[in-house]
Amino acid sequence: MRSEALITFFLLLSGAAALLYQHELLLTPSVGEAKTQATGAGFGYALAMPVLFILALNLYLILFRSRAFLKMVKLAVLASAYFSYALIILILLSMLESLFPSLSLFFLLVLLAALLLPFAAPQKLKLWVRNVQLASFAGVAGATLASYLSLGALVLGLALLAMLDYYYVLRKRAIPKLASQLEKAGVPFGVDVGAADESRLVLGFGDLLFASSVAAASYAELGIAWGIAAIFSVSIAMLVFLRFTLRSAKKAYPALPAVFFAALLVWLIAEVYGLFGGF
Repeated sequence: MRSEALITFFLLLSGAAALLYQHELLLTPSVGEAKTQATGAGFGYALAMPVLFILALNLYLILFRSRAFLKMVKLAVLASAYFSYALIILILLSMLESLFPSLSLFFLLVLLAALLLPFAAPQKLKLWVRNVQLASFAGVAGATLASYLSLGALVLGLALLAMLDYYYVLRKRAIPKLASQLEKAGVPFGVDVGAADESRLVLGFGDLLFASSVAAASYAELGIAWGIAAIFSVSIAMLVFLRFTLRSAKKAYPALPAVFFAALLVWLIAEVYGLFGGF
Protein backbone atom coordinates (compact mmCIF):
# COMPACT_ATOMS: atom_id res chain seq x y z
CA MET A 1 0.00 0.00 0.00
CA ARG A 2 2.92 2.35 0.70
CA SER A 3 4.09 2.32 -2.92
CA GLU A 4 0.59 3.09 -4.23
CA ALA A 5 0.29 5.97 -1.75
CA LEU A 6 3.63 7.40 -2.89
CA ILE A 7 2.60 7.18 -6.55
CA THR A 8 -0.61 9.02 -5.66
CA PHE A 9 1.40 11.66 -3.80
CA PHE A 10 3.62 12.37 -6.80
CA LEU A 11 0.55 12.44 -9.04
CA LEU A 12 -0.98 15.10 -6.80
CA LEU A 13 2.34 16.95 -6.81
CA SER A 14 2.49 17.04 -10.61
CA GLY A 15 -1.11 18.27 -10.65
CA ALA A 16 -0.28 21.04 -8.20
CA ALA A 17 2.70 22.03 -10.36
CA ALA A 18 0.41 22.13 -13.40
CA LEU A 19 -2.09 24.38 -11.61
CA LEU A 20 0.68 26.77 -10.51
CA TYR A 21 2.15 26.98 -14.00
CA GLN A 22 -1.27 27.28 -15.62
CA HIS A 23 -2.00 30.20 -13.30
CA GLU A 24 1.12 31.95 -14.58
CA LEU A 25 0.21 31.17 -18.19
CA LEU A 26 -3.26 32.64 -17.78
CA LEU A 27 -1.69 35.87 -16.51
CA THR A 28 0.19 36.17 -19.82
CA PRO A 29 -2.07 38.00 -22.35
CA SER A 30 -0.86 36.17 -25.45
CA VAL A 31 -1.29 32.78 -23.80
CA GLY A 32 -4.72 33.69 -22.51
CA GLU A 33 -5.84 34.65 -26.01
CA ALA A 34 -4.38 31.42 -27.42
CA LYS A 35 -6.32 29.45 -24.81
CA THR A 36 -9.55 31.09 -25.93
CA GLN A 37 -8.85 30.18 -29.56
CA ALA A 38 -7.87 26.61 -28.61
CA THR A 39 -11.46 25.66 -27.85
CA GLY A 40 -12.19 25.19 -31.54
CA ALA A 41 -8.78 24.24 -32.91
CA GLY A 42 -8.06 21.92 -29.99
CA PHE A 43 -9.99 19.04 -31.54
CA GLY A 44 -7.62 19.05 -34.50
CA TYR A 45 -4.68 18.78 -32.11
CA ALA A 46 -6.47 15.98 -30.22
CA LEU A 47 -6.89 13.95 -33.41
CA ALA A 48 -3.22 14.47 -34.25
CA MET A 49 -2.03 13.18 -30.86
CA PRO A 50 -2.37 9.43 -31.66
CA VAL A 51 -0.47 9.88 -34.93
CA LEU A 52 2.35 11.70 -33.15
CA PHE A 53 2.35 9.02 -30.44
CA ILE A 54 2.81 6.18 -32.96
CA LEU A 55 5.49 8.04 -34.93
CA ALA A 56 7.43 9.05 -31.82
CA LEU A 57 7.30 5.57 -30.29
CA ASN A 58 8.56 3.82 -33.40
CA LEU A 59 11.21 6.48 -34.00
CA TYR A 60 12.47 6.15 -30.43
CA LEU A 61 12.66 2.35 -30.68
CA ILE A 62 14.96 2.79 -33.66
CA LEU A 63 17.10 5.65 -32.33
CA PHE A 64 17.50 4.15 -28.86
CA ARG A 65 19.91 1.61 -30.30
CA SER A 66 22.45 4.46 -30.36
CA ARG A 67 24.28 5.09 -27.08
CA ALA A 68 25.03 8.66 -28.10
CA PHE A 69 21.33 9.35 -28.62
CA LEU A 70 20.48 7.81 -25.24
CA LYS A 71 23.02 10.09 -23.55
CA MET A 72 21.46 13.10 -25.25
CA VAL A 73 17.99 12.03 -24.15
CA LYS A 74 19.18 11.53 -20.56
CA LEU A 75 20.77 14.99 -20.50
CA ALA A 76 17.64 16.60 -21.99
CA VAL A 77 15.32 14.90 -19.49
CA LEU A 78 17.44 15.75 -16.45
CA ALA A 79 17.95 19.37 -17.58
CA SER A 80 14.24 19.86 -18.32
CA ALA A 81 13.26 18.27 -15.01
CA TYR A 82 15.61 20.52 -13.03
CA PHE A 83 14.49 23.65 -14.90
CA SER A 84 10.82 22.80 -14.32
CA TYR A 85 11.46 22.11 -10.64
CA ALA A 86 13.26 25.46 -10.27
CA LEU A 87 10.47 27.25 -12.14
CA ILE A 88 7.72 25.80 -9.94
CA ILE A 89 9.65 26.66 -6.76
CA LEU A 90 10.15 30.21 -8.04
CA ILE A 91 6.45 30.63 -8.90
CA LEU A 92 5.37 29.28 -5.51
CA LEU A 93 7.77 31.47 -3.55
CA SER A 94 6.81 34.54 -5.63
CA MET A 95 3.17 33.99 -4.71
CA LEU A 96 4.07 33.59 -1.03
CA GLU A 97 6.25 36.71 -1.14
CA SER A 98 3.33 38.74 -2.50
CA LEU A 99 1.33 37.65 0.55
CA PHE A 100 4.16 38.14 3.05
CA PRO A 101 6.50 40.83 1.64
CA SER A 102 8.30 41.20 4.97
CA LEU A 103 9.70 37.67 4.55
CA SER A 104 11.42 38.37 1.22
CA LEU A 105 14.89 37.49 2.52
CA PHE A 106 13.63 34.23 4.01
CA PHE A 107 12.01 33.23 0.73
CA LEU A 108 15.23 34.04 -1.13
CA LEU A 109 17.17 31.71 1.18
CA VAL A 110 14.56 28.99 0.68
CA LEU A 111 14.89 29.41 -3.09
CA LEU A 112 18.68 29.07 -2.95
CA ALA A 113 18.41 25.99 -0.72
CA ALA A 114 15.84 24.42 -3.06
CA LEU A 115 18.03 25.04 -6.11
CA LEU A 116 21.05 23.44 -4.41
CA LEU A 117 19.09 20.49 -2.97
CA PRO A 118 19.27 18.24 -6.10
CA PHE A 119 23.08 18.49 -6.02
CA ALA A 120 23.61 18.30 -2.26
CA ALA A 121 20.95 15.76 -1.24
CA PRO A 122 22.16 12.60 0.54
CA GLN A 123 22.20 9.41 -1.50
CA LYS A 124 19.08 8.10 0.26
CA LEU A 125 17.13 11.16 -0.89
CA LYS A 126 18.44 11.30 -4.48
CA LEU A 127 15.56 9.24 -5.88
CA TRP A 128 12.99 11.33 -3.98
CA VAL A 129 14.46 14.57 -5.29
CA ARG A 130 14.53 13.22 -8.83
CA ASN A 131 10.88 12.14 -8.52
CA VAL A 132 9.95 15.65 -7.38
CA GLN A 133 11.78 17.12 -10.38
CA LEU A 134 10.08 14.74 -12.81
CA ALA A 135 6.68 15.51 -11.26
CA SER A 136 7.40 19.22 -11.74
CA PHE A 137 8.45 18.60 -15.35
CA ALA A 138 5.23 16.67 -16.00
CA GLY A 139 3.19 19.49 -14.45
CA VAL A 140 4.83 22.19 -16.58
CA ALA A 141 4.53 20.08 -19.75
CA GLY A 142 0.91 19.18 -18.93
CA ALA A 143 -0.06 22.81 -18.41
CA THR A 144 1.64 23.77 -21.66
CA LEU A 145 -0.29 21.06 -23.52
CA ALA A 146 -3.54 22.21 -21.91
CA SER A 147 -2.95 25.70 -23.33
CA TYR A 148 -3.66 24.31 -26.81
CA LEU A 149 -6.63 22.07 -25.95
CA SER A 150 -10.07 22.55 -24.49
CA LEU A 151 -11.12 20.05 -21.82
CA GLY A 152 -13.43 18.30 -24.31
CA ALA A 153 -10.65 18.04 -26.90
CA LEU A 154 -8.29 16.69 -24.25
CA VAL A 155 -10.81 14.00 -23.28
CA LEU A 156 -11.09 13.01 -26.95
CA GLY A 157 -7.31 12.84 -27.29
CA LEU A 158 -7.04 10.78 -24.11
CA ALA A 159 -9.66 8.33 -25.38
CA LEU A 160 -7.58 7.67 -28.49
CA LEU A 161 -4.28 7.54 -26.60
CA ALA A 162 -5.72 5.20 -23.96
CA MET A 163 -6.55 2.65 -26.65
CA LEU A 164 -3.04 2.95 -28.08
CA ASP A 165 -1.56 2.70 -24.60
CA TYR A 166 -3.46 -0.54 -24.03
CA TYR A 167 -2.30 -1.97 -27.36
CA TYR A 168 1.37 -0.98 -27.08
CA VAL A 169 1.68 -2.03 -23.41
CA LEU A 170 -0.30 -5.27 -23.24
CA ARG A 171 -0.43 -6.48 -26.83
CA LYS A 172 2.65 -5.37 -28.71
CA ARG A 173 4.74 -4.81 -25.54
CA ALA A 174 6.58 -1.94 -27.25
CA ILE A 175 6.32 0.49 -24.33
CA PRO A 176 7.70 -1.98 -21.74
CA LYS A 177 10.56 -2.67 -24.16
CA LEU A 178 11.23 1.05 -24.46
CA ALA A 179 11.11 1.46 -20.67
CA SER A 180 13.60 -1.37 -20.27
CA GLN A 181 16.01 0.30 -22.71
CA LEU A 182 15.67 3.61 -20.90
CA GLU A 183 16.29 2.02 -17.51
CA LYS A 184 19.43 0.26 -18.73
CA ALA A 185 20.73 3.58 -20.05
CA GLY A 186 19.91 5.38 -16.79
CA VAL A 187 17.30 7.64 -18.40
CA PRO A 188 14.48 8.59 -15.98
CA PHE A 189 11.13 7.72 -17.56
CA GLY A 190 8.74 8.22 -14.64
CA VAL A 191 8.41 8.47 -10.88
CA ASP A 192 9.99 5.42 -9.28
CA VAL A 193 8.98 4.34 -5.75
CA GLY A 194 9.57 1.27 -3.62
CA ALA A 195 12.56 -1.02 -3.41
CA ALA A 196 13.85 -3.04 -6.34
CA ASP A 197 11.51 -5.92 -5.56
CA GLU A 198 7.79 -6.65 -5.71
CA SER A 199 6.94 -3.36 -3.95
CA ARG A 200 8.52 -1.25 -6.70
CA LEU A 201 6.15 0.84 -8.82
CA VAL A 202 6.92 3.18 -11.71
CA LEU A 203 4.39 5.60 -13.16
CA GLY A 204 5.46 6.73 -16.62
CA PHE A 205 6.14 10.35 -17.46
CA GLY A 206 3.38 10.35 -20.09
CA ASP A 207 0.81 9.25 -17.52
CA LEU A 208 1.88 12.08 -15.22
CA LEU A 209 1.86 14.58 -18.07
CA PHE A 210 -1.68 13.82 -19.23
CA ALA A 211 -3.02 13.63 -15.68
CA SER A 212 -1.54 17.10 -15.08
CA SER A 213 -2.99 18.39 -18.35
CA VAL A 214 -6.49 17.39 -17.20
CA ALA A 215 -6.07 19.50 -14.05
CA ALA A 216 -4.63 22.44 -16.00
CA ALA A 217 -7.34 22.35 -18.69
CA SER A 218 -10.06 22.15 -16.03
CA TYR A 219 -8.59 25.15 -14.25
CA ALA A 220 -8.21 27.23 -17.42
CA GLU A 221 -11.72 26.48 -18.66
CA LEU A 222 -13.77 26.09 -15.48
CA GLY A 223 -11.83 27.61 -12.58
CA ILE A 224 -9.40 26.64 -9.85
CA ALA A 225 -11.93 24.54 -7.89
CA TRP A 226 -12.48 22.36 -10.95
CA GLY A 227 -8.73 22.06 -11.46
CA ILE A 228 -8.25 20.83 -7.90
CA ALA A 229 -11.21 18.46 -8.23
CA ALA A 230 -9.78 17.10 -11.49
CA ILE A 231 -6.39 16.17 -10.07
CA PHE A 232 -8.02 14.52 -7.05
CA SER A 233 -10.33 12.59 -9.37
CA VAL A 234 -7.39 11.37 -11.45
CA SER A 235 -5.45 10.45 -8.30
CA ILE A 236 -8.35 8.43 -6.90
CA ALA A 237 -8.82 6.68 -10.24
CA MET A 238 -5.10 5.88 -10.33
CA LEU A 239 -5.15 4.52 -6.79
CA VAL A 240 -8.08 2.22 -7.64
CA PHE A 241 -6.30 1.20 -10.83
CA LEU A 242 -3.11 0.32 -8.94
CA ARG A 243 -4.96 -1.69 -6.31
CA PHE A 244 -6.68 -3.67 -9.07
CA THR A 245 -3.65 -4.28 -11.28
CA LEU A 246 -1.30 -5.25 -8.44
CA ARG A 247 -3.34 -8.41 -8.00
CA SER A 248 -2.16 -9.54 -11.41
CA ALA A 249 1.16 -11.21 -12.17
CA LYS A 250 1.79 -8.85 -15.10
CA LYS A 251 4.60 -6.36 -14.53
CA ALA A 252 3.34 -3.59 -16.82
CA TYR A 253 -0.13 -2.14 -17.28
CA PRO A 254 -1.39 0.86 -19.27
CA ALA A 255 -2.31 3.69 -16.89
CA LEU A 256 -3.77 6.14 -19.42
CA PRO A 257 -7.22 4.44 -19.41
CA ALA A 258 -7.54 5.37 -15.72
CA VAL A 259 -6.59 8.97 -16.52
CA PHE A 260 -9.09 9.01 -19.38
CA PHE A 261 -12.04 7.76 -17.29
CA ALA A 262 -11.31 10.32 -14.56
CA ALA A 263 -11.07 13.11 -17.16
CA LEU A 264 -14.29 11.93 -18.80
CA LEU A 265 -16.07 12.01 -15.44
CA VAL A 266 -14.90 15.57 -14.75
CA TRP A 267 -15.95 16.71 -18.25
CA LEU A 268 -19.40 15.07 -18.00
CA ILE A 269 -20.07 16.60 -14.57
CA ALA A 270 -18.94 20.00 -15.86
CA GLU A 271 -21.23 19.70 -18.90
CA VAL A 272 -24.25 18.73 -16.77
CA TYR A 273 -23.43 21.48 -14.29
CA GLY A 274 -23.24 23.97 -17.14
CA LEU A 275 -26.61 22.89 -18.54
CA PHE A 276 -28.22 23.89 -15.27
CA GLY A 277 -26.70 27.36 -15.37
CA GLY A 278 -23.63 26.63 -13.28
CA PHE A 279 -21.34 28.74 -15.47
